[in-house]
Amino acid sequence: MERARSGSPKSKLRFSSKAQRYLTSHTWPGNLQELEKVIWQAVQLSPSSLIRPSHLAGISPEAPAVLPLDSAGSILAEVEKQAIEEVLRINRFNISKTAREVGITRATLYNKLKRYDILPE
Repeated sequence: MERARSGSPKSKLRFSSKAQRYLTSHTWPGNLQELEKVIWQAVQLSPSSLIRPSHLAGISPEAPAVLPLDSAGSILAEVEKQAIEEVLRINRFNISKTAREVGITRATLYNKLKRYDILPE
């Protein structure tokens, strides 16, 4: 907090009780650097020395800061599947061209086609 306060006339930095709950309930995937960034931004946004939840950019106790690993993995897999299907469609199921454009080998593309159950049209 000292770094965020330095150079600021807000020398008696305080957090509202709700802002404290927001900060303590957040999982902080970026650890200390993320916390420092959020506090620094809050100091800049606050017109006074009192930090409120509205000054805490992107922090909310209602929403998880990070998706659970199984959710994140399934979302990434779905995005990858859709991207492969789209490039395959554009390339009229030309495997070599699709693999080059996606940036993977043909063997890897075949493995992903099998994994995602993508069949030629």
